[in-house]
Amino acid sequence: MSKASSDSAEKARLARKARRQAARRGAILDSAQRVLARSGIHEFSIRAVAVEADVSKPTVYYYFTDRQALVSALASRLLTAEIEAMLEVVAGAPTGLDALGALVRARTAHYATDLDAFRMLYLWPQVFGMDRATLDEVILPGADRLNSALEARLVADQRAGLVDPARHPRLLVNVAVTTSHGILAVVSGMDQVGDSTKFAAMAMAEEAAVVLMQGARSAP
Repeated sequence: MSKASSDSAEKARLARKARRQAARRGAILDSAQRVLARSGIHEFSIRAVAVEADVSKPTVYYYFTDRQALVSALASRLLTAEIEAMLEVVAGAPTGLDALGALVRARTAHYATDLDAFRMLYLWPQVFGMDRATLDEVILPGADRLNSALEARLVADQRAGLVDPARHPRLLVNVAVTTSHGILAVVSGMDQVGDSTKFAAMAMAEEAAVVLMQGARSAP
């Protein structure tokens, strides 16, 4: 076999190995997500994840050093999905003002039917901690991408006379994000104790979106 053929075969072998490892890592993350959703933090352990994934504990440790690493990886995956979905919402809205309201509605809707995912991304990392690399390389840049995209649209609206010049576009973005976050946190908390809020999450999101858009709009 020629050296070129040997190198090509080795590259193909390494590519197959990388695909197998990525698939195994993803399957372990899927199992971790099911364990957290089913049992919460009290039953969450490397052993429980290994049993769920039908692999050995050393196999889990090969991909994730501890529970914090597992939760960080889950948070990274969930945030990436959220950011991509919200970027589409922001880009698809007719105006920046519409995008502002749409973000409140869409972000609430994104988690309203999957509160476990909301908790895995925004609550459990507070309990287990999050590794700094995930925070610096995924979480913060992802949030900035979304915030900057909506801010740019609001700035354009402001220049076009649609947004009150006294409003700070980035602050409006932060209010939209934290408003939807607050709605979800309250709904999630009530769900955890087997109760519910007086008004549905989407009803609160709609009201918040309308009020926020009205407050940001330029006076006629």
